[in-house]
Amino acid sequence: MPEIDDWLRSSAHRLRTLDPDDPGDDDLEPLLDIIGDARVVAIGESMHRVHEFLQLRHRVFRFLVRRAGFTALVMESGMPEGALVDRWIRTGSGRLRDVLADGIAYRFGACQEMLDQVTWMREQHARGVAPVRFIGMDVPDSSSSALPGILTALALLDDADPQYAAHVRATLLPLFAYLPADRTGLAQAAPTIRSYLALDAATQQAITTGLTDLVARMRARRPDMTASLGADASAAERVQTGIRAAQSAQAGDAFLHAMVTGPTRT
Repeated sequence: MPEIDDWLRSSAHRLRTLDPDDPGDDDLEPLLDIIGDARVVAIGESMHRVHEFLQLRHRVFRFLVRRAGFTALVMESGMPEGALVDRWIRTGSGRLRDVLADGIAYRFGACQEMLDQVTWMREQHARGVAPVRFIGMDVPDSSSSALPGILTALALLDDADPQYAAHVRATLLPLFAYLPADRTGLAQAAPTIRSYLALDAATQQAITTGLTDLVARMRARRPDMTASLGADASAAERVQTGIRAAQSAQAGDAFLHAMVTGPTRT
């Protein structure tokens, strides 16, 4: 459309480089006027795993941290798994390649550009300069199973509600024995989802019921769990994270169940 072409020509600002390590950022200055006082800025890509898009995201993110005070990168990646990446950024514990493989969904962690960005975030923490956090915002396991959300919730329950943790390990975890033994391929989500769809209806329902009970129990016992961990800010954050992980598992299960009922849904 001519009016869109005219607007682009009059409003666009040419980027000098995509290199995140380039020391100059004058060409990014117009972003500050566009962002204003917004607390959330969306940096998307029209295609995953494209070198230039990932470079641009990294460069823009660095700029927003340095010049606009932004403090976190939120990715389309599993919420429970993201805690692994955030922990590495804050502490450096673990082998980075393993952290990226286990902590970033949809195989984004296999990209060199992702390794470079997370390494820069770790350097910020190590130097004590504008420390930033990593957060996953999606359902777990590349949308193929609820298991990572349950395991993250269990890490909390083992300390805050051990009797119920034992119950979950005895009743809910065994239901995930259907998961394929080899889940290392680039498209591992596909065979995992097919394995779920092959389950009998009773097993699928048992998983859904177990997750419903898990979320309800954790939400109801939030004050007790927080108190058992010390009732300080870090305990409250840990309990909140555990509950969110359980809720993400429930959402992932609902996503899978929608595939089962899809042909009959309006």
